[in-house]
This record gives sequence, structure tokens and C-alpha cells, in this order.
Amino acid sequence: KARVGPAGIPPAFVRALEAVARDGSPGDLVLQRPVPRYPPLPAVLIGRRVLYERFTPYLTQFAPREELLQRHETLYRFFRTRDREEAISLARGLGARYLILYWKDRVRFDTDGVLVPLLEEKDARAYRLETAE
Repeated sequence: KARVGPAGIPPAFVRALEAVARDGSPGDLVLQRPVPRYPPLPAVLIGRRVLYERFTPYLTQFAPREELLQRHETLYRFFRTRDREEAISLARGLGARYLILYWKDRVRFDTDGVLVPLLEEKDARAYRLETAE
């Protein structure tokens, strides 16, 4: 395993994170699909929070199992819903300010007026969420 070499972070991921960092503030909540291969990049590289991640095997040291299951369910619903109002309500309820989509990640709801593009490239897209009432 030592001969394999380090796993790099795709440059487009870094540029998407930089776009969020320029637009926001430390501690902002970023929605992203959990990526088991990396620790949550918004937390590691730009000091932003994520709702849920799969990289850390001991998450129950930081939050109760029930809360982690609820976070997972909420994030799943956000990415799966086709209902624009439900997506807005979920993001608003979480206080989420940003969304990052890696590779072929996507959302299924109508995003007009909800997602403000900060960076859009083939391998990564970063958006500010406009969910104010």
C-alpha cells in the first residue's frame, strides 16, 4: 500500500472550494454528497461545515447515532427530491448556505433562482443557496 502513492484531490474540487471560501465565511454549512474516499473537503480545506460524511468511522463520538441517521436522511431527501419547495425547506431548515456537486452529482429539483453559480466546471460545481423566505 505504501508504494501506491498519495491520492490526489482533483483540481476542479479545489477551485470549487476556493469559490465557496471567497463568497462565504468560516463555519458556513456546505451541502455535498458524502464521499467515503476523502474526509469532507469543505471542512479540511476551507473551514466550512458539512451536514454528514462517511469518511470518519467514529462519528458517534461527536453526535448520537440517531442524530447522524437523521442528518443522513435529510441529506438523502435533499439530493433525491424533485419538489423544489421541499428542497428549499430542507436547506433553509439546516441553515445551509452552499452546495458543491462533484463529478456527476446532481440535484433533481428546479434550481432557477435557488442556486447562484460560483463555479461551474466539468468535474465540480459550487453554488450559493438562495433560500431566504
